[in-house]
Amino acid sequence: MKPIQTKHELQFDYFSENYHQFEMDFYKWAATSTPLVFLEDDILHSMAAGQRNYFRLHHTKSRDHRDHYFYFKVSTLSQSPLTRIYAYTGHHLQKIVPHQTEKKDSLI
Repeated sequence: MKPIQTKHELQFDYFSENYHQFEMDFYKWAATSTPLVFLEDDILHSMAAGQRNYFRLHHTKSRDHRDHYFYFKVSTLSQSPLTRIYAYTGHHLQKIVPHQTEKKDSLI
């Protein structure tokens, strides 16, 4: 079994407009006082371990008491093929990955 990637191998696309949009969407819907920066590693590791391109904000942790799904496009760098970059693609109220079964994908 391959170990979960290190912090340097899993990264958000931090310096892009899509990351800024992710921050805005997350803070719009998350009912938590924990800053996103402290949750990022857990979010990335959970998505990588589950081989998912999304994470779910559980309804008990959202402002409107509904599940929220945050989706990402996953890519690798040619000069560093072990590094996975997660670029935010959008937010949905429904899970839009039909081939995966529901499992513990809630992080917060």
